[in-house]
Amino acid sequence: MKLSVSIPCFYPGLDFCEAIRRAHALGVDAVETWDWKPLDLDHPDTYLWSSAEAFELLREAEALHAKILFDLYHMQAMEGNLVPTMLANLPAIGHLHAAGHPGRHDLQDGETNYPAVFRALDAAGFEGRCGLEYFPRGEPEESLRATLRMLKG
Repeated sequence: MKLSVSIPCFYPGLDFCEAIRRAHALGVDAVETWDWKPLDLDHPDTYLWSSAEAFELLREAEALHAKILFDLYHMQAMEGNLVPTMLANLPAIGHLHAAGHPGRHDLQDGETNYPAVFRALDAAGFEGRCGLEYFPRGEPEESLRATLRMLKG
């Protein structure tokens, strides 16, 4: 069995590259990917506040099994420009999270054009997964059905 381990970056002053190297050394055989997640300013105690910083540190660490958990909700709040950022860094993205922004509600209720985002990722050959990490405004099963209809076009 292969594992994916997601680790939020809550450690200011952490030698991030050294932490990635150590995590990689611990999990070469058991862990498929270590996902590091930059968060927005709603989380003031986090270490990574931009995707550019996260991708640069990941390249610097040179750890094969380390990837970025690219949370579309947080990245939209922090930076926007989702598709060009993801396409420029696609090999470094291990996993996605999605929610409507603002509010972390249904994908179709936010400002992000998720059908366009996922079409671009599909066209670029992204093979990772996306977790739907949102709070439905209505009945959860209907919300999921509506989200899947929207994403299928």
